[in-house]
Amino acid sequence: MKNLKKSLLIASIVPIIISAISVFFLEDSIPMHYNSDGEVNRMGSKYEIFIYPVLILLLGIIGYFTIKNYESKLYDSKNDKTKEKNLYNINLMSKLFFLILTINIISFLYYLILSFGIIKKTINNLPLGLILGILMIICGLFIKISKRNPYFGMRTKWSMANDEAWKKSNNFGGTSLMIAGILSILIFNQSTFNKFISFSILMIIIIVSNIVYSIKAYRESSVT
Repeated sequence: MKNLKKSLLIASIVPIIISAISVFFLEDSIPMHYNSDGEVNRMGSKYEIFIYPVLILLLGIIGYFTIKNYESKLYDSKNDKTKEKNLYNINLMSKLFFLILTINIISFLYYLILSFGIIKKTINNLPLGLILGILMIICGLFIKISKRNPYFGMRTKWSMANDEAWKKSNNFGGTSLMIAGILSILIFNQSTFNKFISFSILMIIIIVSNIVYSIKAYRESSVT
């Protein structure tokens, strides 16, 4: 577990090291923002490339201390049930933080390539759609297999009521999030409608449908 925390921190520092080396080779002014058609609409100082890596480092630090907190609880566990719960939380948080960190590092590297001018234009925000879509698909998988916990999953008043309601709600929620991830990739690769409004509507539908289904799952579990 000690090596796990260290690996998380080391991975979060890598983008800063890459940025520190890259800054010597970049032009003074580099592309910093792109419009919905993938064209540059804002130039900025090359030193702005450190913004994203700093945020990634903060994410790594948060992950480090989150896992450390659960490790402390694990060592203080007074029974097997509490120990099992804390081990599960350590495993879950480790996977989540590594997943989110990996996706953010890939995103950073892509935009660094754009800063060097190797790619002149983004592809209809497809990279953003891919990042969001892949994240949603993987999170959906995690949700489908997650045990009842107060931190992660399709958590509503009704889904948290009992294990059966949780299992049904999160199976439905995980599947719907995976479908939404695939649709997000398709949405951000279109140029015929507003991508962000379409994505927002999609997420509202997902949230509302999951709340409604969690109520249904709770009622069914209460009857049985």
